[in-house]
Parts: sequence; C-alpha cells; structure tokens
Amino acid sequence: MRCVVNFLYHVSIPPLLFIAFALILGIWNQSLEYGAINFVNIASLILGILLMLCGFYKKNATMQQIAYIILAFFIGTYVYKQKTKHHLNFYQYIGNAPFDIEATVTNLTPNKTLLLKNCITLQLKKIKIHNGSWKDTSDRLCVYTNDIHNIMVGDSIEIYGLVGKKPSSSFSQYLIKENIMVMVHANNMQHTIIYRPSWSLSRWRYMQK
Repeated sequence: MRCVVNFLYHVSIPPLLFIAFALILGIWNQSLEYGAINFVNIASLILGILLMLCGFYKKNATMQQIAYIILAFFIGTYVYKQKTKHHLNFYQYIGNAPFDIEATVTNLTPNKTLLLKNCITLQLKKIKIHNGSWKDTSDRLCVYTNDIHNIMVGDSIEIYGLVGKKPSSSFSQYLIKENIMVMVHANNMQHTIIYRPSWSLSRWRYMQK
C-alpha cells in the first residue's frame, strides 16, 4: 500500500485516468465470469469505503484517490453484472414466443455480410408478447430485413411477430458492449408507421452522413 501511495504522490498522470482505468478493469473482470468474482466485488467495496473514511478523517488526499480508484473498480463490476442480469431477464420474458414492439427508428444501415441487406436500429418504447399486454421499456433492438419499405429515421413504428433467439455467451457480451438487447432477423417485416415528425434531429444527423 505504501508503494501505491508513493507512486500516486509522485506520478504526473491525472487521477481521473486511474479511475477510468479501474472502471474498465472492473467491467473486464466481471466479464470473465470467474467464481470468485463476488468475493472480489465485496472486498473492493469494503476496502474502498474504509480507505475513503480514513482519507477524510486524516485529510489525506492520496488515500482518497486510492479509494476512488477501488470504488470505480467496484462500480464497473456492478454495472456490467446488472446489464448481464437485464439481458437474461429479457430473454426469459420473450422466451420463444413472437413479440410486438413500438419503437423509434434511430438508424438505417446497409448490411453487406448477411443475406438480409438492411439493419434497422430501434429505440424501444413498448414491447408485448403476442396476445399479451404492452410493457414499457427503453432498450435498443436491431432488425435485419431485406426491405425497409418507406421507413425513415425518426419514425415511430410498430413491428409485429418478431422472434428473438437467446445468443451465445460470447455474442451476448458483444450485445451488452454495444448496448443492444437483441438482434432479430425478419425477412418479411410486418409493421405500421404510427407517427412521422416533420423534422427530427436524428434524421438530420443521419442525412449528414
């Protein structure tokens, strides 16, 4: 610990850089899925709180910085764990049943690697299992399809009869990193445009590309 304190005292690198690195390290650490991760999380939280209390009590700025770094590590692991849990809950909710969504189109991109030629990125507003009731949500979803019809960025649309498949563990980590809940393939996408604003910031930004 004394070596760490001396290092932080003499080093000229901004402390926020260490905090950011600790946050990233915490996320990476949680993604390893080791059995001892929960112990590491709890230990880092307790150590960080104790160091922070000691730092404030002794008015030691370096000790406080070390506490911030350790707590940033804990926050990284906690956030990643919560996102992973949210993904699992989503796939448990949809199961293998078709589902409908209400969403805003945030991006349209051509896709050259798959048979389905277009990718529609959507910011979800509501979701429901077929014949179920609507449930509010704010997740992101990508739909791969051949024909985007007359859909434009900024449109509010409903899409019916989508089917999601639980991804592998490695691909699930990719989706979490990209902040996307699920990728869906829909060759014949059944949809309705329910609202098109006369002007949209996301559409303007899309048109500038």
